[in-house]
Amino acid sequence: MIFGLDFGLKRIGVARLVNGIVIPISPIIRKNRHQASKELDKILNKCLENKNKQDILLVIGLPKASLDYETKSSNNPHITKEQILHFLGLIDFNGKVEFIDESNSSQEALERLKHKSYKSRQMARKNGEIDSISACIILERYMERLSNIANISKTANILKSDETINGKDSKNLIESSHLPNKNKLNLIKSKSSQTNINSSKDLNRDFKIHIPVLLQEVVSTFDKILSTTESKEKIDNLNIKHNNQDIQIHNFIRECKQCIIDCTLGFGGMSKTLLENYDNLSIIGIDRDTEAIKANKTLNKNFPNRLHIHWGDFASALPQILQICECYPCKLKGVLVDMGVSSYQLDCTSRGFNFKAQNLDMRMDSTQKLHATQILHSYNNYELQRIFRDYGEIPYYKKLARLIIEERQKGAITGEILQNIALKISNKKKIHPATLIYQALRIEVNDELGQLARLLESCSKIHNAIVCFISFHSLEDKMIKESMRKWAKSCICEDNKMKCECGNNNSKGKIIYKKPITATNEELRHNPRARSAKLRAFHFL
Repeated sequence: MIFGLDFGLKRIGVARLVNGIVIPISPIIRKNRHQASKELDKILNKCLENKNKQDILLVIGLPKASLDYETKSSNNPHITKEQILHFLGLIDFNGKVEFIDESNSSQEALERLKHKSYKSRQMARKNGEIDSISACIILERYMERLSNIANISKTANILKSDETINGKDSKNLIESSHLPNKNKLNLIKSKSSQTNINSSKDLNRDFKIHIPVLLQEVVSTFDKILSTTESKEKIDNLNIKHNNQDIQIHNFIRECKQCIIDCTLGFGGMSKTLLENYDNLSIIGIDRDTEAIKANKTLNKNFPNRLHIHWGDFASALPQILQICECYPCKLKGVLVDMGVSSYQLDCTSRGFNFKAQNLDMRMDSTQKLHATQILHSYNNYELQRIFRDYGEIPYYKKLARLIIEERQKGAITGEILQNIALKISNKKKIHPATLIYQALRIEVNDELGQLARLLESCSKIHNAIVCFISFHSLEDKMIKESMRKWAKSCICEDNKMKCECGNNNSKGKIIYKKPITATNEELRHNPRARSAKLRAFHFL
């Protein structure tokens, strides 16, 4: 038994799945949480028909901010998971709960009532009809994604015995066969196993270190602080409790003379140059690509005890490492962040980043579940519009989302089909019309802007070090530029204040370059991919 719930501050929309059809139930008008919980309990008991509550599955829609943050904060003013679980605890609910993103569900619910008059739509808001329709949409989204997972598992079983079908690799077909099927709903929630897109040749190949963009400019920037003499420090009686990985980092920092955190280690091109230029320098490299981790084992052998590799995303890893660095305040000299995709990832067709790839994957971390094919086949119209509008800054985002939805009803969307869709929208720009589409999908798959936002928040706590950022599109560069301006601002009083009340001494440091550093003509001749790279640096005092 499956129910959909749309939790609001004033109303709770309710929907139910009956014989494969989603139907709305009368909403709950909230006066207080105890009254609302009793009404929800009555609805569930009425529909139980002598069954146990353990058989009930509640699909609850929450805004993306509430899915990211467990507790309410300034970043998350909405109802949170913790509050809803406490609410369900009031009725001793012991069934299953599934949280999904409800973005644009209310807007879609309003569109379903467009045939009604203005007064009828206003009344639908007051009596909670909109909320119940929104709960139906939440439940429909969940069932559609469940159906998609079932289709992939079914296709995988069919193709398991055949190595090739019509001359194509069966693994690639499994990845691209993420098609919606609304006729049959499989209610069994199964774990979708991601196909390993890396062949044995890729795992055993010798990785070539590519020359990174703006390499000389990064070295010159860090030279401002790495060329200074190292001050002696005494650390006594440290009682630190960390996990094994943190202990390794702690020991590594304690033994080194000065270190830099490379938040995007990649295939080691930037770190290799820094280690060669500074004999007393050690580097902590962070990366979530398992292939990059394997490729840097050679670099680790060439510079023994000077490179520590940390697997994971930099937004989660950096705060932990900075906390350990606080024990050794004079050893951390800088942080390097290169937001670009590595040359190997771009050139490798199995990763799905380039236009030659038919299998659209685009995951930096191949162990994560979400990939580009899943987005193209499971996201609804409003979610696709959001991605292409906010992350790709595509003017015709509505038309693009509509064409993708129409195309996926015919079959799997491959790289070639997606590029043909892009050509229908625009073919007059200097760059390939699909470039911004690929960019938007890549940002969504890897949560690049969310990762960067959390990284910038962590960097604000650094002292006596230089932070270098290399960005490749305007969205990243804007976030970095605004953060640096905030860090450099001495007066943090509100604009409506006639007189400074903060003391005018809140500056964390200074911006090193007034304008971002870009690639020279000589570098562009050797590496055209550097054309959009911008380097910004900040010196924390």
